[in-house]
Amino acid sequence: MSEPWALARSTSHRWTHQDIVESPLRGVELAAFLQRENGPGPRLYDEGRERLEGDFASIELRVLLPIRHPQAVVVWFLDGLSVLPTADDVDVVVRKLAERTGATWVVVDDPHADRPAADVARLVTEVVLRVRDGLPAHSGPDRPLIVGGQGTGALRALRAALAARDRQDPVAAVLLVAPVVEPPADPVPAGEGTAGTLPDAATIDAFWARYAAGGNADPVLSDDLSGLPPAVVLTAGLDPLADEGEALAQRLSDAGGQVLHYHHADEIHDFLVLLMLRASERGFQQLTRAVRAVIVKGEL
Repeated sequence: MSEPWALARSTSHRWTHQDIVESPLRGVELAAFLQRENGPGPRLYDEGRERLEGDFASIELRVLLPIRHPQAVVVWFLDGLSVLPTADDVDVVVRKLAERTGATWVVVDDPHADRPAADVARLVTEVVLRVRDGLPAHSGPDRPLIVGGQGTGALRALRAALAARDRQDPVAAVLLVAPVVEPPADPVPAGEGTAGTLPDAATIDAFWARYAAGGNADPVLSDDLSGLPPAVVLTAGLDPLADEGEALAQRLSDAGGQVLHYHHADEIHDFLVLLMLRASERGFQQLTRAVRAVIVKGEL
């Protein structure tokens, strides 16, 4: 076992169980570990924060501009059920993605995973429309607009793409990392095979109960997924929700969409943010190639 992988498994196991859900201090502890191990992010051309107000309340958008004239805009929804408290805790990850892709990244930091489903629909629609209207600077109709996210953020990105399709104003692509689309069909038993994974089965159950409390848990796999833009789906073999992510990739393909599905068999749910893992680098490359392909060719 490689040293980085051993490090990730041993440290993730410290934050695996119910206390991670019940104690915000454990999330802070994990965030401090990631910031220490991942190191500083690259310096960008410009960055800022915007406030988006609506009848769904108020959320913060972090805008990362890697170069003076970026060639695309990526709206990235954070995982509302993550143990990491804020966008600051994954700052280096989105900075690196912005730098590599040459695209502006608009990071949607909404800590309220249990919003009612109707509020979520309005929120994701308003974010996309706001970016279409010119937030941030250098966005607009002449630049591809891509939506994406990790975990429940991936579900929000997918719902944003569905809403854009229904408005006949489609986005250019969808990036879905370890998507949380519905609870596991066959819950992973606690014990052997789940130790060291983040999240484990008990954590998934607790997170999903919180998510479902707001009426957000309508299974997206039963939706009409036709007419969606090209999609990139990253799944992880040690993620209890890997099967549901793979099923989503298959459903998108069956609906006639172009799908690039990359399965990281030996990785955990949060592998992308653990930059010491080789799989994180592979995930970065896969996402970067997709964004660059949309910029250059208009497709994956």
